[in-house]
Amino acid sequence: MKALSQDTSKTKTITCYRLTLGGGLGKGYPQAESQNGVGGTFRAAIQRKKKLYTLGTTALGEIKILNYSNVNNNISSLEVMYGRVLSTNKLFCSISGGLGYINSEETGAFISREGSWLFGYYTYEKIKKSSVGIPISFQTFWVPAKF
Repeated sequence: MKALSQDTSKTKTITCYRLTLGGGLGKGYPQAESQNGVGGTFRAAIQRKKKLYTLGTTALGEIKILNYSNVNNNISSLEVMYGRVLSTNKLFCSISGGLGYINSEETGAFISREGSWLFGYYTYEKIKKSSVGIPISFQTFWVPAKF
């Protein structure tokens, strides 16, 4: 008689791919505290066992409703991160850190105005800045049922 068994001390390498997309509207952020804004984020991640490799981008921009200008305050970043994963059947948690490249465009000195007070077009000096940063990300997902 032949006995068949499986060696469970050596687990298979499992690779998971994850895309995360988010967005929102709001009022006030550091560059435009009294203005309306829109933000979005996109992340593409590869999980190999308990390691997580992520490439992501995030952007925030100002929305002007009645008045327009040549410069809208905005900030965007591109991040490359490495992290660790803790997961169970119903819970996924990760913490990551890495390197990010940040670009911003801000309204500078007022130059001129055209049009009426309600539907005017404003011209400002454009201030561009770039820097390197250290992004840190913490994510938690709860999966109550699997499909």
